[in-house]
Amino acid sequence: MKARDIIEYVFQIAPNPDWAKENIYEFGGPETEVRAVGVAWWIDSKMLEDFARKGITLGLTHERVIYDLPQTYAWGTPCRSGELGANQRIARLCGENGITIHRFHSNLDLADWGMPHALLEQLGWSSHPVDWSRGIPVVTHPPVRLADLIGEVKAGLRLHENPMPWAVG
Repeated sequence: MKARDIIEYVFQIAPNPDWAKENIYEFGGPETEVRAVGVAWWIDSKMLEDFARKGITLGLTHERVIYDLPQTYAWGTPCRSGELGANQRIARLCGENGITIHRFHSNLDLADWGMPHALLEQLGWSSHPVDWSRGIPVVTHPPVRLADLIGEVKAGLRLHENPMPWAVG
């Protein structure tokens, strides 16, 4: 099976809006032979290393894989995004391991079963009143202390003290 086949299937169940320009191949392309698929909200270099070990050749992500930098800061001009070491590492891992990455963003935000709906369900907030008129859910949550709300979100998302232990050290 080719990456194109999987990408086309996702677009069948979550069509790309006419205005969406961010649902793209970030690395690789439609002709990649798919052995296995990895799916993540945001694919980083540690995940790509894991993909390579597991023989995953197609990564599906919601967020951008490359770290974009502004062209200028008040203190000066940073390096270009392509010169950033983290971005070069991501490109190298994809290239060396034959990994294609496709980003699905707005179409998964808009699908009735997409990211916002999945998040509300995961948090157990599906029964709360939700205003969808802005394109994103605005939830009317019962009043709670901020610390309690943080605890509720962490529990709902199953976050631990360090949700990314691989990022330490």
